[in-house]
Amino acid sequence: MTEPDIVPDVAKNIINIKVLSVIIAITIAIYFSMQIIDEDTISLILFPISVLFTGAAAIAALFVSKQHWGTAVFGKSYLTLGIGYLFYTIAEITFYVLDFLGYDNYPSIADVFFFLVYPCMAIHLFLNLRFFGIELTKVQKIWMPIVSCTVVASYVILSIIVQENTVHNDYLQIIQEFGVDFYYGLIIVSASAVILAMVILGSTTFRTSLLGTVWLLLLVGFLINTFGDVWYYHLEIFGMYTDQHVVNVIWYLSNMVVIYALYKHKSVG
Repeated sequence: MTEPDIVPDVAKNIINIKVLSVIIAITIAIYFSMQIIDEDTISLILFPISVLFTGAAAIAALFVSKQHWGTAVFGKSYLTLGIGYLFYTIAEITFYVLDFLGYDNYPSIADVFFFLVYPCMAIHLFLNLRFFGIELTKVQKIWMPIVSCTVVASYVILSIIVQENTVHNDYLQIIQEFGVDFYYGLIIVSASAVILAMVILGSTTFRTSLLGTVWLLLLVGFLINTFGDVWYYHLEIFGMYTDQHVVNVIWYLSNMVVIYALYKHKSVG
């Protein structure tokens, strides 16, 4: 298959509601299972689940890349996305191995691999948007930064609200008191916010095409991931994260939606 010169006009790649229902059911089942597992052993359960979902996303992206290899954009762009999810998988493995060995897994070397996911996602999106000749309108040049800034602002504001000494209303002092966790989280959330704006652009551009379903699912998946990122780094700042926290299944849900999007892309080919 070679990519068309223009995006097809008719959308036939319909989302299967039954598949989404199964994804949601799996997410709910995992969450409630987490609540009945002993806190000391739950990481032994979450480890294979986390690696399974991120690894499956990596394999799916690499499969799409292989299917479209030699074409103008899809082969390279999905290879980049696949590499990103390989970094994601390595990060999950490193995170849990450090935990099993009794080392502090946040912040740690695992965060380097978590961070590398975002440049790969950005390159994947940029290659696709550039290939299809997407040129930003004046309106898009306004709302894209607004979307990204809103996500980042929500992270900062939530962090300030939870900080105990907000009663003093000295917000500058509060931010100055934040440690490395806050600023590292700010970097990750900022990267996630940029990715989200790019996916929204793609989903609005391709909404009436054969790629419309793929981009819509990617939008939903990355939106859920962004929500999870903001929540997680906010939790880490105040030491409220636990393996039984719902934020873990938020990421699982995101990964499953992305896997489904990659499956739908295969059907486009």
